[in-house]
Amino acid sequence: MSGQKRQESINTILDAATAVFAEAGFAGARVDEIARRAGINKAMIYYHVGDKKALYASVLHRVFRKTTVTISNDIRDDRSPEEKLSTYISNMTSAIENNPHIPPIMLRELASNGKSFPADVAEDLSNLLATLYGILKEGVDKGVFIEVPPLILHLMIVGTFILSKRVDALTEQIDLKGALPAALLGKDSETVSDVIGRMLLNGIKKR
Repeated sequence: MSGQKRQESINTILDAATAVFAEAGFAGARVDEIARRAGINKAMIYYHVGDKKALYASVLHRVFRKTTVTISNDIRDDRSPEEKLSTYISNMTSAIENNPHIPPIMLRELASNGKSFPADVAEDLSNLLATLYGILKEGVDKGVFIEVPPLILHLMIVGTFILSKRVDALTEQIDLKGALPAALLGKDSETVSDVIGRMLLNGIKKR
């Protein structure tokens, strides 16, 4: 099997695994079901990726690693701390938007106190937060940001975006948009990511 074909097989496996883990969590997921959805022999899953723990780690690593690399590449040294933070926020919200199965997986992990969270993925998260820490420290050193814990700010970005998407789906389903004043729902021209960025930047700017 060529390198390209092998990578295609791995991507197919991980796509199927991501959906199953989002629906059933780590404990409830079955390799048989992942193989069925991937349209591949279960033995080939063990050959290409590994057991269920390896599958789970690969699913999360794929997203966290890609997000970290993308943010690092997009943050230019000649940009201001405010611009760098805006880049971090837009990349994080895009990552969530483009990987809708990841929030349910992470919410399950939070509910279980990280019982199944892989160690190497924790390192990915640490690298992501280190990037945010660097942005915030630069802002503090230049006198434009107040000191804030990177983890708390990260959770505010991610948590707010995830919940806003869930609420948006709920308002569409029960037609709250027709029952609530437009002012309560925000400007149609402003994206959720823009709103989060504007509010957080205003909140941490040094007066």
